[in-house]
Amino acid sequence: MVAAMLAIGEKDFDKAQDFLDVLHRICLCEVHEIGIISQLQFTVEVSQVHYLIVRLLEAGQTSPDQLERYRKILDSLNKQPGFVEQLEFGDRLENLALLTNEMYRPYLQGGAETPLVDGVLISDWTSLNRIDWNIVYKTFNEIYDETIRKLQERVDGNKPYYGSDWFASLNEEFWTDELIAAHPHTLNYDISLSREEYSRRLGFSSHALLSGEKGDESYRRSEITRQMRYRLIRTALHLEEYFFSHGEYPEKLSAEILGVDPEDLYDPFSDRTFTYHKMSSGYKLYSWGLNGVDNEGRNYDVFPYGDDYAISIYRKHDAPARAERSRAE
Repeated sequence: MVAAMLAIGEKDFDKAQDFLDVLHRICLCEVHEIGIISQLQFTVEVSQVHYLIVRLLEAGQTSPDQLERYRKILDSLNKQPGFVEQLEFGDRLENLALLTNEMYRPYLQGGAETPLVDGVLISDWTSLNRIDWNIVYKTFNEIYDETIRKLQERVDGNKPYYGSDWFASLNEEFWTDELIAAHPHTLNYDISLSREEYSRRLGFSSHALLSGEKGDESYRRSEITRQMRYRLIRTALHLEEYFFSHGEYPEKLSAEILGVDPEDLYDPFSDRTFTYHKMSSGYKLYSWGLNGVDNEGRNYDVFPYGDDYAISIYRKHDAPARAERSRAE
């Protein structure tokens, strides 16, 4: 990434484009690895691709052919599984396999005291024989289903980002008195619990211990931010195409003017359309960022610091040649 930025600084744009291809291929390799950690790494690498495309746009690399190339790269990455899919098909399956493996260990060891999962002891045959594994699995999967459903609601469509308050309310929903009562020490033999209740508590606790912080706010934030950046850069590509067709940028940002769906312009951090300012030398397009405050397009690279994610085109455009307009159309 540093080499790519140096190439842009030296105006060696062919080399910078080559680095973009390399980063794109790295992302496509990473996404084939199953698991939340791999998904986080994929998200970081995608953010580098996004950042490099923005810098190339701001450096004037906006010919119709280049715009089409950026679009193909963006779309190919956006089609890859996101955090929700990894949680569904990666994390869930990994932990189900681990649960199954651990489930047999106490039986194979003759009922001796052994950890089912970290911190959870099944102390003897008395406890072991009281477990209904169908209920354990059912409870385990129900929690995954509900977690994935709620996360998907936040990631999809025109849903504002509520910050950690939303996630705290999600935790309050899940961590009921019933779940708190499933603290590991209660999983030892308790004659007051029915077999069904004992098994349900084991399902709750197994999910919490195996999944750890997989539903953490940071993962949801990463996925929403990734989707926002994708829409923002796509919007910038539409603005450049508009320029090639009309010889100037639009006065305002609207789905009708750019010929896109309204949700394509949605900023989850401001709960409105992306902020757009046309200037004599170009335009500034930005999302308000995680703090939900309009910092006028400033980020941590500019003092006074802001939290916006911006694309700023400051150069003076000449009207595109007719041949370029035709090719863009």
